Amino acid sequence: MTPMVYVIMPVGSDPAYERRRAAIERATAAVGLATLLPADRLHAQVPFDLDHARRDLRRARVVLADLTLERPSCYYEVGLAQALNRRVVLVAERGTPIHQAHDRDKVIFYDSLDDLSAKLTRVLRPIAAGARTTAKPAATTA
Repeated sequence: MTPMVYVIMPVGSDPAYERRRAAIERATAAVGLATLLPADRLHAQVPFDLDHARRDLRRARVVLADLTLERPSCYYEVGLAQALNRRVVLVAERGTPIHQAHDRDKVIFYDSLDDLSAKLTRVLRPIAAGARTTAKPAATTA
């Protein structure tokens, strides 16, 4: 099974949604990660289900959250991911105010969608490589 990136981002309120999503998917594909956008379920008329969201978040190798447009629903999902102790990469278009989120000082700001794709590729490459590496069990002492 291909390691997955759970993507949190504005959808209906973002006039650049399709282009922003394509930039993210270029980066994930470049490093061999699959993307899961929960918004795809909403477009298929599947209502939000908290248990399903938690299950998907736990399955994800990493959570990517684009906080551009300051959507409360995005912050809600970030809070879920952080409460589940998932690795979360926060990004936002330069100039976006960042509100309450753990590690808000580590947000990766981007200037264009090409910049977003390039920065994500750099950040996700080691995460993807780690996902493909089989770790040996730690030695135990008796």
